[in-house]
Amino acid sequence: MNANAVVVVGLLAATAHAVDKITECSDLCSPWAPSPVSCKRGNNIDFRLAVGTFNCTADDSTCGTNPSFTTPCTDDVGCVGYMTHFYCGEVDEFSSFTLARSAEYVAQSPKDAAFPLEIAVYGHGMLTNEVIPSPGMNSRVPVYQFNHSGCAAGEAAIASFLVYNITLDDGKFKYKNREPVGNGFVNTCDDNKCAFDSDSICIGDPATQSSNCAKCITVTNSDKNPEFDMRVLLSYYGTDSSGKVLLSGSSNPLNFREFAVGGAATDIQKDISGIKFPKL
Repeated sequence: MNANAVVVVGLLAATAHAVDKITECSDLCSPWAPSPVSCKRGNNIDFRLAVGTFNCTADDSTCGTNPSFTTPCTDDVGCVGYMTHFYCGEVDEFSSFTLARSAEYVAQSPKDAAFPLEIAVYGHGMLTNEVIPSPGMNSRVPVYQFNHSGCAAGEAAIASFLVYNITLDDGKFKYKNREPVGNGFVNTCDDNKCAFDSDSICIGDPATQSSNCAKCITVTNSDKNPEFDMRVLLSYYGTDSSGKVLLSGSSNPLNFREFAVGGAATDIQKDISGIKFPKL
């Protein structure tokens, strides 16, 4: 194995705590405005990922024009609205997890939809509307693109893995221009190329902070196939409520992106693929 990749392997041994409802977590912190509950290292953090779909059913002739985060789903079969994945891990623990059945869920959407489906992080929005991030924010990115140009005809692209950074200032979000500073998904693609897997395509806009490694799928091969479920890596930066410096950001594989070429890229991708990502 390439020596550069060995460093990354050791840093990727992480766990996650998936729950059915965020209220099942104890000692919970939520660092966003307007009423933040400050986070201390060792606290559980309220981290919810909302995977959007269209505010319509697949057999609706008007479907595919308006991706929606308006209504939460009550049933993941034929869901209309958005599906929430709950996670409460320890603050400053470098974590990894899989969004269970996410590929099956987004593949229920109409094939001719004009807009990509997105993922958004609850509470990480603008200061005046913190619940669901606004379009274009780093905490809301495309994850499922219909008729992707890098895929065969009739196929879609789904994000294969995402990296999310949480930055705290004394355990809370710091805002600039009403946006939480240093919080969001970080590109895993660079110059429209996946930094960790030369065989992957990219989804999103390479000119913004929303271009990520992806796979081509069809409704047939994504249906109930966990191989295509989206995976997330989570790391922390800044300081907790007691002023202690958060250290898990040093484990972020994107810190080693300069090594992700040739044999090192292959080794890193194998190691990421080899992680047992707990299901959310």
